[in-house]
Amino acid sequence: MHASFYKYDFTPLSIPRSSARVRGYYRQKTDCSGLHISSTRIAVVLLRYASQHYSISSDRMCVSDTAAWNTISRHIDRMSVERPFIRKEGKEESLHLLRLLERIRNLIPQDQVIWASVNQGQITPWNRYYEETRLYFQEWELARNGVPVLFDLYHHVFCQCILQDKNDFKSVLIQLEGLESQTIFRNLRQRFKVDTALHFNLYILFSAACFLRKDFHDRDKSPHHKRLMKAWISACDEILARTGKQQDHE
Repeated sequence: MHASFYKYDFTPLSIPRSSARVRGYYRQKTDCSGLHISSTRIAVVLLRYASQHYSISSDRMCVSDTAAWNTISRHIDRMSVERPFIRKEGKEESLHLLRLLERIRNLIPQDQVIWASVNQGQITPWNRYYEETRLYFQEWELARNGVPVLFDLYHHVFCQCILQDKNDFKSVLIQLEGLESQTIFRNLRQRFKVDTALHFNLYILFSAACFLRKDFHDRDKSPHHKRLMKAWISACDEILARTGKQQDHE
């Protein structure tokens, strides 16, 4: 756990313990037999968790001062230098995504003050398990402080729609639109003055940059990789299209 986490009071939070029914070993299955919980219901659980969590462990800071922005800039800057050394297979597609990320980064208001908090980093459909009425998330080694709020929610929805359900990027927008209409989301957005468009754009930048940085050196040929590449490009195109419409309107 990062040292910066210790400045927060995590007394209300608890770490899941191993179940006595599995004799002291952490459960290996990702769910209970016959138990199915919808992605939307899990997202609502995440919103409730976020509402409580942010109230005790969040800071206001400029976008440029967040750990997420530091990661975004570091990856994009390094990939810009490494262009000549990228693997030939899929090079055109990778460079296209890099150009999109560079354009979006230039549109982000770095001096805007936002709420940031601790991000678990791996809230995905394959990284959770259910026990009776409880939902647990495993593997906290990628958790970090100074990440714009709602990143965990966005990551859950993105991975669920793209990798688990194998849908396109439009399904991500549809599910988020449904979540944003819920009272708990509206209350959270109002309480922390969240610019949802900005936070979502930062999430896309952050996650796509991390994905592409790895892709530059270790190209994965799996169906997941192809699906992710297509989704990231679609997400960037959507962001740029919305930004263009907004500028035209202004």
